[in-house]
Amino acid sequence: MISSNLEKKQIDLIKESLSVYDLFIEVMALYAKSQLSFSRMEEFVDDRGKSCLYQLKQMSHELFRNAEEATYREKFYDITVGYIFHEAMKLRENVYQLEYYKPKEELNGRRGK
Repeated sequence: MISSNLEKKQIDLIKESLSVYDLFIEVMALYAKSQLSFSRMEEFVDDRGKSCLYQLKQMSHELFRNAEEATYREKFYDITVGYIFHEAMKLRENVYQLEYYKPKEELNGRRGK
């Protein structure tokens, strides 16, 4: 990569990392208040390229995944972002299941009535 282009991509990666962190803090606050929704989770992570964590993962892969000149720390960062992305996708699916399949009313210990 051309040096100035590489520097721009690195700066963009840092900015996106900070954006992801900010949204993560919001997601955790909503979770703590039992107000986390699937739509909010989808802003944080998705598999269609619209979420900030997806964008960060793609940016990191582009810079570090197959770059021979990438340092150990850069490759470790890439692996970590990828791992966080996949764990967040699992969480997103769990939030979806709770939101759409959780019973609307308590059963109050009654079965089959």
